[in-house]
Amino acid sequence: MKLSDAILLGSTLLAGKPGRQYFSDGQAGCALGMAAIAKGCSFTNVYGVPREERRTLGAENVWGDWVLVVMERPCNCWRWRVPREMRIKDIIAHLFDYHVVAKKNWTLDQLVAWVKTVEPLPVLLRDVEPAPEDVSVSCLTVIPVKEPKPATASVDETDARSPQPEAGSLKPEVEARSPLLPFSFQQLTPIQSPIAPLNPRITPFVGIKMRPSLCLQ
Repeated sequence: MKLSDAILLGSTLLAGKPGRQYFSDGQAGCALGMAAIAKGCSFTNVYGVPREERRTLGAENVWGDWVLVVMERPCNCWRWRVPREMRIKDIIAHLFDYHVVAKKNWTLDQLVAWVKTVEPLPVLLRDVEPAPEDVSVSCLTVIPVKEPKPATASVDETDARSPQPEAGSLKPEVEARSPLLPFSFQQLTPIQSPIAPLNPRITPFVGIKMRPSLCLQ
């Protein structure tokens, strides 16, 4: 629960009263006390606390250290009366005591609206990017190729009729026959053809190209 929402909810549980966070005898309190009660907190008597800390004691333990940030207050009170820069929790106490209750030139809704401008935003789960995982086989894209014509010659007959090229001049025969194909390996030799019987001594080439896509499990 955010502090701004807790102040509004707490205003339905406690009567507004300046000077302290909580008055147990009359079920009243300031904006910080309203918010603490709305969040389920309780108050106990504490002794030996410096005077400047009594008014907003413990607010950071409920709402976080951001209420200890020193910033310029939004009101125009004279500097000799109240410091121009104060901690956020002290600004909330001052605005409630002096402007909402005493002078009545602020409303509680205006105080809540100002708190919304300084409180941290909640982190949503949909805004958190998931950690990358390993790409599975199911996420691979298969690119089909053209099916080659059935070969009439066996593997042994092709090897017998084809002269061995010289070293350094080895070029695939399929490139000479099909120079305009988009991929040089799309026209398969009889050894590689998925239609003709495969040579068990040679690992077959199935004529597909797989590449990982960007989908995650």
